[in-house]
Amino acid sequence: MIDRARNAKLGVLGFGSIGEALVRGVLRTGRCAPSSVVISDPDPGRRAVAARLGLTVVTSNVAVASSCKIILLSVKPQTVPRLLGELGAMLTAGHLLISVAAGISTEQLERAFEAPVRVIRVMPNLPCVVGEGVMAMCLGRHATSEDAAAVRELLGSSGKVFQVAEHLMDAVTGFTASGPAFVFLLIEALADAGVRVGFTWDEAVVMAAQTVLGSAKVVLGIEAHPAVLKNKVTSAGGTAIAGLHQLEAAGVRAAIMDAVLTATQRSRELGKGIGGLLARDGDSNPTERVPDEAVSDG
Repeated sequence: MIDRARNAKLGVLGFGSIGEALVRGVLRTGRCAPSSVVISDPDPGRRAVAARLGLTVVTSNVAVASSCKIILLSVKPQTVPRLLGELGAMLTAGHLLISVAAGISTEQLERAFEAPVRVIRVMPNLPCVVGEGVMAMCLGRHATSEDAAAVRELLGSSGKVFQVAEHLMDAVTGFTASGPAFVFLLIEALADAGVRVGFTWDEAVVMAAQTVLGSAKVVLGIEAHPAVLKNKVTSAGGTAIAGLHQLEAAGVRAAIMDAVLTATQRSRELGKGIGGLLARDGDSNPTERVPDEAVSDG
């Protein structure tokens, strides 16, 4: 499957920020030639971006499905019922559908097709745009281990890919998909502190971001628990332990854990609403609005 994936055309339904980031990763590693990537998006501006990358641009989702055996579904959840209505009878057991549509399960996708389409659901996060993302994937009942290996190879240039059980996908949304927002808040707070102690904002934000980047690389590069690394920075009666004492007193550790738990629960709630969109057979223009935080930016 991996060798076939290298040579197969990749169809992309939806070319928003995440779709573009994943495609750029595929192009960067040479897994697909630009002309072998077929894009469909209703937005002329997004089609223009795809054309500038040398991708094959079409205006029909059906044209994508008829010419590609590997399809990346990268659209907002509200759009999925209409797309499935278009493609339900077209996709076959020879198709591999990779869905990054938030909140829609592999079972819900599989039910839309007449054939046993191989479905893999992927939840990426924003750092995919710089090739440093985290992606969790779960397999539908028809997908194989070869399909999983193909997805790892196809998307691996955009970040690290982990295979998880589907019941953990809400936890993934609350943890790694929402996590960048928590890290950005930390960087902003560190930069504000830098300004407070005398640096300009331009200096402080770069210094704060580089501190987070460097610290993350230390965690990934040294086989040691973060607590051990933290202790390397602290010394008896020193500045770091004084600051850590203040953070513990403010409950920062618990607040971060609570943020992930709350985001995970919110993902479960939103997933139930999104699932309701697919329950309306034949409704190609659902009126129920899914909140923006539930939307995979296709």
